[in-house]
Amino acid sequence: MLEEFIDREHLTVSDDWYRGYLKRFCELWFYGDGEDVTSKMVSGDCRGEIVFKEKGIIAGIEEVEWICREYGTSFDGKIVSGDVRDVLRLERLILNVLGKMSGIATNAVRLKGMAPGVLLCPTRKTDWGPLDKKACLVGGCGTHRLGLWDAILIKDNHLAAGVDLLELPSEVKFVEIEVKDLSQLRKIEAEVPVIVMLDNFGVSELKDAISRVRDMGYLVEVSGGITEKNLQEYAKFGPDIISMSCLTRGVGALDVGFDLC
Repeated sequence: MLEEFIDREHLTVSDDWYRGYLKRFCELWFYGDGEDVTSKMVSGDCRGEIVFKEKGIIAGIEEVEWICREYGTSFDGKIVSGDVRDVLRLERLILNVLGKMSGIATNAVRLKGMAPGVLLCPTRKTDWGPLDKKACLVGGCGTHRLGLWDAILIKDNHLAAGVDLLELPSEVKFVEIEVKDLSQLRKIEAEVPVIVMLDNFGVSELKDAISRVRDMGYLVEVSGGITEKNLQEYAKFGPDIISMSCLTRGVGALDVGFDLC
C-alpha cells in the first residue's frame, strides 16, 4: 500500500504532466533572465563540461537532458554541446537544477538512514515542487502528494468548511485525513488506501495514537515539527510514513561547476 506514496510514474519527462511543469519552470527562468546581452559578443559551437565539486547523490540528469534537447543543445551526462550562445544561456539553469536536486537527494539518503523501516516523504512546503519531490525519490524517499490533484487530504480547514466524508471520489491515489487529537478519528469508506495523519502529536502520545489508528485498519502518518534532531524519536514508534518539510526546505545545493572545454 505504501507504493501509493512513491510516485515513480509521473515524475519522468515521458509523463505529460511532469514535462509540462518542467517546460513552464524553464520559461519562468528565462523570463527572469531576459536577453543575454553578454553572449552577443561570442559565436560558434562549443562544449562545456559539468564538474561535481563534492560527493553526493546525483539527481537531475534526466531533467537536464530534456532541457538541453528542448533548447537546442545536446547533453551526454557530462558534456553540453551546441551553439555557444545557447550553451551559455542554459549554463546557470543546468547548474541550479543539478545542484539543488542533488543536494536534496543527498539529504534524503542521509535522513532515510536515520529512520529505517519508515517511509520519509516531503510535504508541499517546497521551493521547486515536483523537481524537489523527484529529488527525494532519487534519494530513496517517497513523494506523497505531487499536487492537489492526485489525492484527497482532508485537513481541519476542510472539516470546518463542511467537507462531506461520504462523498469521496475513487479515482485518486489515496485518501488521508489529518487529526490533531484522537477525538477526530472517524471511519472512512474508500476504494483506495486510507491514511490518518497524526499532526503535531507529542512523542508521549504516539504509541497509543498509532495503535488506535492501526486497529481501524489504516496506515499511519506522523507529521508536524519533525526535524533531523527529533526524527529518530518519532521513528522508533514505527509509523508507516513520516512527512517532514526539512527533506526539501533549507537544503543546500551540491557544488557543481561548468567549464568550457
